[in-house]
Amino acid sequence: MSNDQSRKKEKLAVSISAPFLLSLTLFFFGPAHLYFTNNLEMPFLFSDIWYMLVAFALVVALPLALLMALLKDPCHTKAAALIFAVGLLLWIQGNLLVRDYGLLDGHEIVWSDYVWQGVVDALVWVGVIAASFLNAERLYRHIALLCAALIVIQAAGLAVTVFSAEGEPEWKYAEGFDDGGMYRFSTGPNVIIIILDTFQSDLFQEIVDEDEEYAKMFDGFTYYRNSAGGFPTTYPSIDYILTGEFYDNSVPIQEFIRATTMERSLPLLLKENGATTEINPKVMKAIYANDTVYDTIESGGTAETGNKGLSSLYHLTFFRYLPQEMKKIFYNDLLRESEEGQNSDLQTYQKFRSTVHVSGNGTDFKVFHLQGPHRPYTLNEDLTIEDLPQNRSGCLAQARASVKIAHALLESLKEQNIYDNSVIFIIADHGTHKNPVGINTSGIPASTSPGFVSEEVVAGGIPLMLVKPFNSTGALNVSDAPVSLGDIAKTVADELKIENDLPGSSIFSIPENESRVRMHYYYDWSPEYFDWHKEYLPPLEEYRITGFSWDSASWQPTYRTYTPDGAGYTPPPDYEIGSVMRWGSGGNAERYLTRGWNHPENGFTWTDGHAAALACSLNETDSDLVLTMSFSTFLVKGQIENQDLRVWANGYAVGNYTLSTEGFQKKSMEIPQSLLDGKTLNIVFELPDAASPSNAGLSTDSRDLGIAMQTLRIDRA
Repeated sequence: MSNDQSRKKEKLAVSISAPFLLSLTLFFFGPAHLYFTNNLEMPFLFSDIWYMLVAFALVVALPLALLMALLKDPCHTKAAALIFAVGLLLWIQGNLLVRDYGLLDGHEIVWSDYVWQGVVDALVWVGVIAASFLNAERLYRHIALLCAALIVIQAAGLAVTVFSAEGEPEWKYAEGFDDGGMYRFSTGPNVIIIILDTFQSDLFQEIVDEDEEYAKMFDGFTYYRNSAGGFPTTYPSIDYILTGEFYDNSVPIQEFIRATTMERSLPLLLKENGATTEINPKVMKAIYANDTVYDTIESGGTAETGNKGLSSLYHLTFFRYLPQEMKKIFYNDLLRESEEGQNSDLQTYQKFRSTVHVSGNGTDFKVFHLQGPHRPYTLNEDLTIEDLPQNRSGCLAQARASVKIAHALLESLKEQNIYDNSVIFIIADHGTHKNPVGINTSGIPASTSPGFVSEEVVAGGIPLMLVKPFNSTGALNVSDAPVSLGDIAKTVADELKIENDLPGSSIFSIPENESRVRMHYYYDWSPEYFDWHKEYLPPLEEYRITGFSWDSASWQPTYRTYTPDGAGYTPPPDYEIGSVMRWGSGGNAERYLTRGWNHPENGFTWTDGHAAALACSLNETDSDLVLTMSFSTFLVKGQIENQDLRVWANGYAVGNYTLSTEGFQKKSMEIPQSLLDGKTLNIVFELPDAASPSNAGLSTDSRDLGIAMQTLRIDRA
């Protein structure tokens, strides 16, 4: 073969391989990998979108390949080097330079906290492109082989990902709902549940305290301030509302939702008693989407759902595969897409006002799940889209909007003369979880004892609950009865006089002075779990609520943790009296740590937040113990001169210190044997003054630092 023919073949191979590397990486392998690593989160099937991914990849690759084939040297050589470099960089960025920016839930990313990541990205991109361009001639002969190798690597990686991915859940095969049916009500009994996502109970108290007109919107309602939720986020909460059953990580959550729905749930019970059951789910996977239980569910997934989700999938891909400066652009696009939740609430508002009508005389059961005051905050009290502050003031504005949207349905029910014949719940599925907006406790009874459970835990467990029974009228009443979301199913069945064995109690039968224990299962959407793609939830921490739910002093950890993978409750790891727990890189303390700790450093580990905890199982509990800890404190001269430290053992205070000394120090405290009623010892370090170096002007470090733990030892007294 002549050199000319060889050069033509090489040019053809490079002209095809380089554009296909770039295009397949960004438009096929990237989104496909994200899909299968998060397929339980994607509300569509891969079979709905694969051909679109292929089409986009071809639409980009083929014209680029044709253009390259038409270029003459030296432009062709330089262009090939440039396109190869970009394809290589996309692969590097998407697979090697992956950053943890936290849960992409609409919160503002503080880009100043990621300055060095941006610098690294920029240096890598500029360096690789410059090196490829300057060495284009030497690189050219290897481009086709390198491109083929990277394509094969990605194809093999995708094959492994597909093979190891969870199976497609059943809920994906149920798509859509009968929108018209949702707004048709009966002359017979109507049971209506409006879920305003993330509406924290104290927000409503503040709203009606500031403007009594909001209270006037709820004729015949009772505001149950002292309500408790079962979980801090939506996924298990909807099933808890509809069944009263707690999920405990002993089986995969989708299996649990299916079993509880089909064996003992409110919609199933109503359906068996002749009711029409209709639901407008905000998150399909949070329910068992089966048309034998819900009249609105339509079986059979369609490509329409995939079309709707493809834009978000590509924006997530671009966010992952492009350098940090470009990530900002696509994160803003993701924020705009998340605003559709507010736009959908406005659409529901219009339907509440204009589409409600009456037809039939049977029992109708309706569940409307709205965005509510869920982040991002973009819907103001005038029901217009606005870039609100992402703090409590923005949350309050959006909460006022949610109240007005719910009120629109109440007005329409009155106009149709079916308000009195309706029992109505206006609730939240949980309070705020990540990025809590604070708890305004000024309107509740003063606490009689200190609490050490963090605000984040409490905030997630205090959902809004407004309830109107049948034929109830009059000004908004306020009750401090200790109710929970798990009581709703029982309440509805009892009000309809349907025989049932549902868990919980009828809300209307619970007196305000009842001494009632309610349970809450806290978990954190850590990076491993935040995209809902796991079969199980993260470890569930159990809490007992024995007083007013807003008061952290009412919350007591049981120190029982329900771990995933079917393990259910497992005791903490064993600790031998007299041995030393060591923090930091290579230490042995990590197995005992439960929450509130940062990553290990050289010889120590910082607490992160206002409380950190550890748990262990003791081999001896027949004597008093002495806990000795070695640590240093985060202090800043002239700004943070001291920090308070309170140490709790199994819920009782055993140490209270004001720390004002720099460097490592030791503190010892006695743990009475009377606190060791079992073999489990739970230690909580409460640090109310923890602060971040960024707020102190020292660095961009946004962690709230309290103490840097070095060692801990427990001995017999």
